[in-house]
Amino acid sequence: MNSNTHAEFDKTLVLIETLRILRNDENRKSRKFIYEYYLDNKKNNQNSSFALDDIQNHIIKVQGDFDEIGFLMEYGYLDEFPFFELYSDVVCRMWDILKKSVKKERNLRSKDPNSKDFLQFFEKLAKRALKYRKTRGLPKPTVTDLRYQDYLN
Repeated sequence: MNSNTHAEFDKTLVLIETLRILRNDENRKSRKFIYEYYLDNKKNNQNSSFALDDIQNHIIKVQGDFDEIGFLMEYGYLDEFPFFELYSDVVCRMWDILKKSVKKERNLRSKDPNSKDFLQFFEKLAKRALKYRKTRGLPKPTVTDLRYQDYLN
């Protein structure tokens, strides 16, 4: 196996593992919980930065996963295409929902000289996802409440 074939094989394995992480029940439930919490707060005109314990674990899970995915992409282990074909909308939505919380956490950590780097790869991933969508003429995704839709009729 030549080095190009080996590198492509490695990237395919990284993509498969990344998709496995994002499709597992824990990650999907955490994203769903965050979406619904956000929508409920938006509906009730509450401006929350997600400080409640019941949602913190979901946020930590999702932020950490997207930060690690952003790291892989930043250093060339994961290509934008095909990952963004499947997940650019999810990345953008999650960043839009969580960016205020990330910035608040950075401020709380401001005495730490590395605080500006907190979740930097998640932020870079979101910027790349948005750019990817723009270059393909895709709109910026919004968070839509689909909980009460009747999909059978």
